[in-house]
Amino acid sequence: MEKTIAVISMVRNDSFFANKWISYYGAQFGFQNLYLFIDGMDQPLPEKASKINCFQIPHLYLKRAKADRKRAKKFLILQTLYILDIMQYLQWILMNFWC
Repeated sequence: MEKTIAVISMVRNDSFFANKWISYYGAQFGFQNLYLFIDGMDQPLPEKASKINCFQIPHLYLKRAKADRKRAKKFLILQTLYILDIMQYLQWILMNFWC
């Protein structure tokens, strides 16, 4: 199997920019290489979610600053677990985070 890239991100309350993220990075790296985590089962999926690897995860209901810290930690843990599983197939990993 040819080594490839994974582009990974997490989003909450932002379908508009998630769709832009999917369009931009999909054109750059291929839609099959995008991995988007949606923070909250109550969140609508971006319109273009079917083009990529998209996962919904439970949301932590906390005050904003504390929630952002927890979300960042959760995102890093999820990325780490996921990366450990697919790392053997990858040469590059690009991660970004916004909420």
